[in-house]
Amino acid sequence: MIYEGTGGELWWDRIGGKILKEGTYELWAGNECDTIKVTSVEVIKRNGPKGKLVKPEVACRGEKVEIKVTAGGEDLKYTLLGDVDSYQKVLHECMGQKEEFSMGSYAGYTTYRLKASYPDGSCSKVISIQSATLLDTPNPLDIRGKDVCMVFNEETGDIEGEIEIGLPLEKEEEVNYFLCAEDINHRVDQILVGDNRFFFQNQNTPGCYFVYAEHNRTNCTDTMNGVFCLGAVPDTLTYLYVD
Repeated sequence: MIYEGTGGELWWDRIGGKILKEGTYELWAGNECDTIKVTSVEVIKRNGPKGKLVKPEVACRGEKVEIKVTAGGEDLKYTLLGDVDSYQKVLHECMGQKEEFSMGSYAGYTTYRLKASYPDGSCSKVISIQSATLLDTPNPLDIRGKDVCMVFNEETGDIEGEIEIGLPLEKEEEVNYFLCAEDINHRVDQILVGDNRFFFQNQNTPGCYFVYAEHNRTNCTDTMNGVFCLGAVPDTLTYLYVD
């Protein structure tokens, strides 16, 4: 085949309308003065990339899931992509293995794509797509409250003070909320599904309080934003003055 140069790039994957067969092709260039061999190219027929993504386990939103590849090849390079809005983010790249192998653990992606190619970049294409099932999880809302210091009432001799903590108006209908003191296992009050309250019972025990939430249908959990503390009265101190 003869092509007339245009000053730009020349390329082709067919000659005479037929796909190039395996073999060595020579490129010659010439004009009225001379004709020279520029280069030669070897065309090698390769099998298309193989491998597929294993269906990710069901997880709560924000919880990591491991992404695995099966039926891959040791001579292939794999790239894992995660869908983010309208584009795909590269999450991991590695050479393949014959046995099932991991591409890492990730959270927040609903669709994963596996792209494979040979190490030189040839035959690159997306060969597998898997959707992740993310269960409904409580949204991390900002709880209402403020830090409070307990005080000593000299007239009565009592230590007074309590802390009030509440949920925002955006509290979710399918979520149970638990007021916790110091850790999630020490629950001092709760606002369950169907309870119209927004504020927990006031607390008068010194310590720091936060809200832990659990989705009533999926059992997925999250901690709400905010920690408020009820400060104890300082211990009585005795001062010794020395002249």
